[in-house]
Amino acid sequence: MEPETGWSLWYLREGDLIRVTEGGPEVSITRVSHSAAYYKTFVDNTFPVFDTELGEHKEITKRASKVFYIAPRSFVEMIERGPKPTRSSEWGPAHEEAEVATPEPIKPINPKPELPPVKYKKVRRKR
Repeated sequence: MEPETGWSLWYLREGDLIRVTEGGPEVSITRVSHSAAYYKTFVDNTFPVFDTELGEHKEITKRASKVFYIAPRSFVEMIERGPKPTRSSEWGPAHEEAEVATPEPIKPINPKPELPPVKYKKVRRKR
């Protein structure tokens, strides 16, 4: 059964296709952490410029990507729900297992070589 779409409170998860503002673009959630759900949008910036060689005014449009974030539980318009998480905990950090290092064989401790005994000189003190 597909969840109903529309503006309501959602627990966001990775892969959700949502609309954050009314009439805004559809964005896809790329990552969800304990405190934020991240999405990427593209912004078009248009600048008026004057071409000195041709002597006319032109407009240059540059497109830039920007990453925004919202609360992981937000009031948004759900377009399409992402895949269900594979783990039981949606909000847990990424689970990574450390590689088990193979221990090196224990080397025997070599005792220090025998040193010759120290010879002390007799010192005559004046009294």
